[in-house]
Amino acid sequence: MDKKEWFESWFDAEYYHILYQHRDDKDARIFIDNIIAHLKLPAFTEVIDVACGKGRHARLLHKKGLNVTGTDLSTNSIEFAKQYEQNGLTFLVNDMRQPLAKEFGVIFNLFTSFGYFRSKEENIKVLEAFKHMLAENGAIIIDFFNAHKVVADIIPEENKCLNGITFHITRYIDGTDIVKKIRVFDADQSREFEERVQLLYLDHFMDLCKQAQLTIDETFGNYHLQPYSELNSERLIMVLRHV
Repeated sequence: MDKKEWFESWFDAEYYHILYQHRDDKDARIFIDNIIAHLKLPAFTEVIDVACGKGRHARLLHKKGLNVTGTDLSTNSIEFAKQYEQNGLTFLVNDMRQPLAKEFGVIFNLFTSFGYFRSKEENIKVLEAFKHMLAENGAIIIDFFNAHKVVADIIPEENKCLNGITFHITRYIDGTDIVKKIRVFDADQSREFEERVQLLYLDHFMDLCKQAQLTIDETFGNYHLQPYSELNSERLIMVLRHV
């Protein structure tokens, strides 16, 4: 049997949600408000949140009057998100490399949910799946970290104690990836997990988009949609469209 990819094990683990429980909905609300206003989305626009996790952004999008589909590879996350399903808000398990048989006015891929796979070809496959689902004149929103700042500000080692559980975290650059090793100490047992995301810079995304026959129409550097700066921006937010 093939070994699971890191994201299949880690995102389905309860420890993942404990470690990242501090994530604040405030930033998510600010971003959703700003990007919807910027795109001038009419009510009931069909949108999809790819790699939606437990549905944090999807629920905010729905509250803004949009028809939202949330997808994620994690069965545990989708099972949790399904409690919020209602008219205009649906969640389902799906691999982002596989398009749904439906078109969307906007495809959201948020909070660094790209670059999980091992090859450039897999990244292109993801973008091609997005393009397949993208309605004419639609937009793809990719919210990625600013790789320049991530490398400059890397914290090699730290410990966190949450809910009585200790997380020992180490970070390092491995070739073209940034890797986070997470060792969990819970009562008398320990487990190890990994996060591995490709260090993709704007020029990498430009090349990937060209091969997927998409174009980067706009870039922003934070959730207030201020201009992107390699040196100072926390995020690399891109608006992709059909060529």
